[in-house]
Amino acid sequence: MLAKILHRAASHPIVYDLIQRLAGAARTRHFLAASIAPWSDGVSVVLDIGGGTGIYRSIWRNDLLYICLDLDPMKIAGFSRKHPKDRACLADAALAPFLAGSVDAVICTFVAHHLPDELLERVLSESSRILSPTGVFVFVDPVWSPYRWTGRLLWKYDRGAFPRTAQKLQQMISECFQIIRQEKFAIWHEYWTCIARPDKTGRVSGENTLMHRSEPMAWRR
Repeated sequence: MLAKILHRAASHPIVYDLIQRLAGAARTRHFLAASIAPWSDGVSVVLDIGGGTGIYRSIWRNDLLYICLDLDPMKIAGFSRKHPKDRACLADAALAPFLAGSVDAVICTFVAHHLPDELLERVLSESSRILSPTGVFVFVDPVWSPYRWTGRLLWKYDRGAFPRTAQKLQQMISECFQIIRQEKFAIWHEYWTCIARPDKTGRVSGENTLMHRSEPMAWRR
């Protein structure tokens, strides 16, 4: 019952933002900003999958085109109020309404654990399709770490029903991308994050630091 109440309340943009702050969004933003810095030059179009109210807009330059894609109309409305100069897209990331190669960066934060394997595979495939050949994929999700009691408690009340290990996430992402950097960090959960390029070879390289589609839209300016 408590979980259901929390899930319903979390749909409201103000409550959603508060939950994200309490969960450590500021520290995550700082971590991701540092992680994407080497690959952010030349990025002019960013697609945020499941972007909610745009919590992670601030890690990208103000002058680029930022598109927040989400299935929740309330969150999309919240995003538009906060970021009126950016674009909101009410759509399914597994059927992304974008042309192939039309975005420079795709960011997927704290979405994967809400998706069963088959759906996550489709989202990853679509992300690879819409990225330009030199585009960058930024991913972060909490991972299943049974030895962390805070993580076990949070999973009990999390709306996401599909926790995975870092190894499982790496395997799935490597089907569509070449991982060029991967790291772990911890706040309340343990998190796994990676930077990847569109690639079908399934190679993994770089650092491994533990610490029915609607009419396509092109967003080039």
